[in-house]
Amino acid sequence: EIKKKFPSHGILAEEKHSRIISKKYEYIWIIDPIDGTKNFSHGIPYYSISIGLLHKQNPLLGIVYAPALKELYTTQKNHGAFLNGKRIHVSKVKKLSNGVFLTGFPRAQYKANFPYFKAMMKFSQGIRHTGSAALELASVAKGESDGCWYLNLSPWDFAAGALLVTEAGGRVSSTDGSPLNLFGNAILATNGLIHKETVEIFKKIR
Repeated sequence: EIKKKFPSHGILAEEKHSRIISKKYEYIWIIDPIDGTKNFSHGIPYYSISIGLLHKQNPLLGIVYAPALKELYTTQKNHGAFLNGKRIHVSKVKKLSNGVFLTGFPRAQYKANFPYFKAMMKFSQGIRHTGSAALELASVAKGESDGCWYLNLSPWDFAAGALLVTEAGGRVSSTDGSPLNLFGNAILATNGLIHKETVEIFKKIR
């Protein structure tokens, strides 16, 4: 359907992808048909469809849809973030010690994330893991949780969710505090108020 309406646009998706596409097209749709495949296959409702649109590698719009939860998150650059048509905002937690965080543990890379997990267990109020990075970013955007981080993701995992967080008033970056690279694999997203404190902890780990 995208190709019918926008034949000059590129598509980068989990099932069929090539990183070279990022330099070939002015507009790129980044799609994850099912984010949280294991949840979906086991009947756990935390899975989603994630669609992001980039213009010259900059996020333009994002959609995260959780069919089982009947939650549709939408955002457009400079136009805010919404859940089922109602505007959403990040939390107002000001101290990391009061913050609840989300993260993921891909089986092949869990050792890399464990030092971060251990540190955040010490300095935050707690950590949760739902199994869908897109939905966890949406959770930060709507103020349900206060931050999340991931070390091994692909663009289709967070292209839409990252824009949701920023348009809801939060902040996204790489885990070391540098500007987020949508074609990198590390992301830290928070309500913005506890971002600097989190980055300082992560820098010590690195």
